[in-house]
This record gives sequence, structure tokens and C-alpha cells, in this order.
Amino acid sequence: MEKVLNLLPKEAAERLRVSVGTLANWRVEGCGPRYIKFGRKVLYPAPELEAFEAKALKQVAGEPQREVAAPHLLPVEVAARLHMSVHTLSNWRVQGLGPRYIKLGRKIVYPIAELEAFERDRLRSNTTEP
Repeated sequence: MEKVLNLLPKEAAERLRVSVGTLANWRVEGCGPRYIKFGRKVLYPAPELEAFEAKALKQVAGEPQREVAAPHLLPVEVAARLHMSVHTLSNWRVQGLGPRYIKLGRKIVYPIAELEAFERDRLRSNTTEP
């Protein structure tokens, strides 16, 4: 029998890069990851968090479901990696130009695999390439 790892709200919030309060709001609204409640104790099974992340990516991408890479990067981390401002990254999201991302409530995170694919698509061997 496989043992399922259950995370406390603080651990789940860190993994999803949202606040514990946001998780609580999601529980009230019924729009967050599925959870287990024992009395006053709330636990998030790891497979449910993975399914929630995958569903969020599927909704953003409009494509068939695929594995979501972990960990994720925050916009400030992506901007530093790409040597640009967070504002430029935000403009790219509006215009649909930048790397694909996941929106969890008001929080934006970038799966590393998506960022690496974005970088790979822009590799050039000379300046004459488009």
C-alpha cells in the first residue's frame, strides 16, 4: 500500500506560492485544491496539489493535460533570470508573448520546464536567423 504524503496548510501554501489565507479563502469558495479535514485540522494530500497545479496549467494553456514541473519560479525570479524588468514580463503576459505561466488566485508562477522551453525556442546560432 502506497503512503500518501499529506501537507499542512503552511506547507501547501509554500508549494503553491500563495499565502495560508489564500488557501483558506479557496476552501470557503470551493475553488482550491481538495483537502482533508479532521475536526479543525486541515491536510492537503500531495497528489491533490499536483492535480490542482496540472488543472491550472491546463486551463491557462488550453492544451491537453501534461505533467507540471516543480518547482516554480516567481515573476521576480523569472525577470532576473531573463535580465529584464518584472514590468516587461507583465506586459508579455498581457500580450501573450512570454513563457507560459500558472495563475493561482492572484499569484503568478512559472513552471521551470515552461521557462526552459521558452528559452530553448529562442536559441539562435547566428544573427541572420529570425
